[in-house]
Amino acid sequence: MALVYGDEHIVFAELMCRIETTAGWLAARGIGPGDVVALLMKNSPAFLELTFAISHLGAVSLPLNYRLAAEEVGYISDNAGARLLLCDEELAAAAVDLGQVVCVEVATQRNSRRWPPLRKRVPRCTPRLPMICSV
Repeated sequence: MALVYGDEHIVFAELMCRIETTAGWLAARGIGPGDVVALLMKNSPAFLELTFAISHLGAVSLPLNYRLAAEEVGYISDNAGARLLLCDEELAAAAVDLGQVVCVEVATQRNSRRWPPLRKRVPRCTPRLPMICSV
């Protein structure tokens, strides 16, 4: 078992499949090697998938404390040169005046296969163990 979150159990092959899918979604948004991606999120499967997917692309993950004020989030993101900020839907108020922001809805926090809006254009991963990784 790679990840247990609440009643969700994710095996390693499924986690890798999710990471590759998420990396494809990020690449479709123009994220590549050396880019900084800020994460304003609580602990969730999506947070881990994003962290690994960002690294998979050669980009840099910038996790931000979700207890920071909007001004602090903006300062840190700007100072780090973040090209994209991903935040939990419930934390959107802290990212209101920033550049490229994508809010991660609750359903997506539990399952990265729900990434909007470029999801239809992102190729699905080829799982290493097809019987484990559901598509």
